[in-house]
Amino acid sequence: DLPTDYVFDPGAKSRKIHLPIKTSTRERAVQAWVHQLVLDRIFGTGVYRGVLIVSAETKRDSKTGEVIEICVPKQLQMFQSGVAEISRIYYLDPPQVYLALAADFPRVEVRSFGEAPSDLQALLRT
Repeated sequence: DLPTDYVFDPGAKSRKIHLPIKTSTRERAVQAWVHQLVLDRIFGTGVYRGVLIVSAETKRDSKTGEVIEICVPKQLQMFQSGVAEISRIYYLDPPQVYLALAADFPRVEVRSFGEAPSDLQALLRT
C-alpha cells in the first residue's frame, strides 16, 4: 500500500493510473516521480502510468501585484530522465515553456487539462 493522491485500477488485467495532483511543480514536484518509481519497482514498469495534474505555475508579485509564471522545465526533464517516467502532465493553465517539452529531449508530455478525457483510453492501453 503506497499512499499517493489517487490510483485508478480498472481491473486485474488492466493498466492502472497513478494520479498525483499538485497546485504547482515548484515545491515537492519530485514526489510524483518518486511515487512512480516506487510503483515501477514494486509492480513492474508500465503497470501504473503516472499522470500528474497541476493547476498552474504562477504567483502574484507582492510589490507590483503582477501575476508571473515561475517555471523549471529543466527540473522536470531531470526527473523524467533520472527518476521515473510520468506519462502525461496536465495543466489547467499550461505554461508555453512546458508545452514545448513534448518536442524536446528528454520528452515530457505536457498538455492542457481539457485533453485528458480524450487521452484516457490511450493511457489505459497495455
